[in-house]
Amino acid sequence: LAYLQSFYTRMLYNYREPGKSPSDHPNPVTKEESMAFINVAAAQFIARAEERRMAARGEEWKPAVVHSQDGQFAPLQAVLQSRFGDNPAVKNIFSAFTTHTYFNRGMNADVNWAVDTFLKHMMGIKDRFINAFRRGNIIDHTSGGARLARWVGAVSNKHRDDVQANDVHARLIAVTNGAVPEEMGAFFRAEFQRLFPGADPERPTSEQTSATKRAV
Repeated sequence: LAYLQSFYTRMLYNYREPGKSPSDHPNPVTKEESMAFINVAAAQFIARAEERRMAARGEEWKPAVVHSQDGQFAPLQAVLQSRFGDNPAVKNIFSAFTTHTYFNRGMNADVNWAVDTFLKHMMGIKDRFINAFRRGNIIDHTSGGARLARWVGAVSNKHRDDVQANDVHARLIAVTNGAVPEEMGAFFRAEFQRLFPGADPERPTSEQTSATKRAV
């Protein structure tokens, strides 16, 4: 397990530098190559899943909420709408995006390469979405996600205030990243005892846990 965790952490956060041989690095792909793969794959999966859900639900079907997280998935909405925007199961998706970072925004100083190769060629993003990724004289992946989403989150009040200036027209909402276990535990125990009088909150069944979490 430790090896697998280390492997996938390297794959996500330790990318090969452009121009270096894949054989000289534990991760054979660059960050942009990795992002292109996971965003295009995720968009394809969402489109197929939504087509099936739409067919199964019939008149009860409603568009999905797609909530992408952090710089690696910031381009997802642009990719999804560029590739599948004419699909009735996709075109009205409610897009949400949360930025978690200060420095892992994903920024390219070579604007021509970033636009022509990374955004357009590797991910298939259409021209009408490209300007969302421009910030000053760079391409900023996180700015694209924040500006194209219909709801945008930051992970604390301070984080929101610190990064809001990067995307002044995107209203960031602070939603705490994580929780204080002791405080959450108090809410859980109170609701558990209300729902299951006499049951032991330290040894709940899976059904009791699920019901209590839904109630909280």
